Amino acid sequence: MIYIYNCYGGTHTSVLAAAYHLNRLPRDRKPTKEEILNSYLFDKLLPQEQGRLIHHGRDDQGNEVYSVGRGNSKAVIPAISGSFQLLADKKNCRRRL
Repeated sequence: MIYIYNCYGGTHTSVLAAAYHLNRLPRDRKPTKEEILNSYLFDKLLPQEQGRLIHHGRDDQGNEVYSVGRGNSKAVIPAISGSFQLLADKKNCRRRL
């Protein structure tokens, strides 16, 4: 499966969701301010990077984890999903998104 977390800017909520997914933040307690600020790409992406898929790694089951900033666009996620579906159909790949 491929996981894509999304939020408006792609630099806060979605990167923290990816960090939790990949066990890079604690699940048994509230993360510290330092842990959040030191998370991979937290508050480091620029507005012009919206719409770009950012790879965060593979989870413990081998699933790919990405994030994306979508800005005001409601079309980014359907476009990404449609692109993956197109590739899956052409390459006979059945990975879930």
